[in-house]
Amino acid sequence: MKASRKVLTLKRRELECISQSCVCSYYGGKTNGSVNDCTLPNGQKLQKALRKEIRMLSDKERNDFFKAMREMKKSGGFDYIALIHRLAFVNGGAHNGPAFFVWHREYLKRFEILLRKYNPTLGLPYWDSTLDGRLPNPADSILFTKDFIGSTNKQGSVVTGPFTPWKTIEGDPYITRDVGKVGRCFTEYDVDRTLAQTKVERILAYTSARRECPIKPEWDAFEITHGQPHLFIGGDMATFIPNKPGNDPIFYMHHCFVDLVFELWREKAQNRTQRANDYPADIAACESEKHFKFANMTQFAPLQNWDGLRNEYTDNMFEYQDRPTCSFTTECGSNYLFCDRSHTIPLCVSKVRQGGNCAGFTNGKFLDIEFLKFNFFVGEDPCLNCNCVNGTCILQ
Repeated sequence: MKASRKVLTLKRRELECISQSCVCSYYGGKTNGSVNDCTLPNGQKLQKALRKEIRMLSDKERNDFFKAMREMKKSGGFDYIALIHRLAFVNGGAHNGPAFFVWHREYLKRFEILLRKYNPTLGLPYWDSTLDGRLPNPADSILFTKDFIGSTNKQGSVVTGPFTPWKTIEGDPYITRDVGKVGRCFTEYDVDRTLAQTKVERILAYTSARRECPIKPEWDAFEITHGQPHLFIGGDMATFIPNKPGNDPIFYMHHCFVDLVFELWREKAQNRTQRANDYPADIAACESEKHFKFANMTQFAPLQNWDGLRNEYTDNMFEYQDRPTCSFTTECGSNYLFCDRSHTIPLCVSKVRQGGNCAGFTNGKFLDIEFLKFNFFVGEDPCLNCNCVNGTCILQ
């Protein structure tokens, strides 16, 4: 098959855009025709979307994001995108093979274009679940409160927060979760192992190969590992037949982090030409033909799978803010994170909700008070708006 990218002639052309000038008219703006020129109706220039960890958003940014999501839901755009994921799961070509990363990259770009219709300053935030996984009980994270993605009742329905009520594409009045009962969050090992790979077929992996496939299976491939946070959230996120994950807004934030790891690997392991072209060999024993390099991207034809490798995604459409970090003397940069200095090297961790388990965080911040002529540690502050007392976050 000839290796040439096709001219796009799809019905919803605004979702096919790969430059700011292309999407400009969808946002009511004007462009001079250069690749990324767009002046919005308010006179501001349209910028690339900046994707931040959700707890790194300011309160205003987070609330603006939630508002845009609700408007997107009301307009039908959210359900449109959720249905695309269901169709792709049923028809094949987006999961269980090399096209997993590239398909979801295109999918999230479309989601973000729709989102920014309601606020062009936004970017889709990512959910770095390693921040929750470092807690004694990750389900106690402030992420699962009304100020973030909401909490559930005894039946598992999300009844607080910005996404309730939230009618699913199946017609249920609420999305459902069962946080922390099975599965797990990502770990730093998951990320580090992925970034240490040197061959493209270890990233765009043959995750559903038959026995006769000549390539050794990668049981720790990131596509396989990414299923653990799906299970950890539970409910709709962990229901695949019928395919329900797209109902839950956390799904898009989870996959945004998956895409961030993909991009970090591309930048680390490949040069610009390789990033735009390298794709695993087409081997029928290792994958469905729908995952072949020049096969049509499921739901997005005439795009082909290798089109999901284009550098234009990050050249023009979005970029990532670095994952939150800290040290013995610096904090994470968010009121919703704290620096864990009690276990190995300092790492950022999600703060704990009231009533949650905060045990094991004792070292705190190292201070050098020169005029007092001594050094000391200030205890960590793992609880949000309350105190850690005997291993539990208590309001005092």
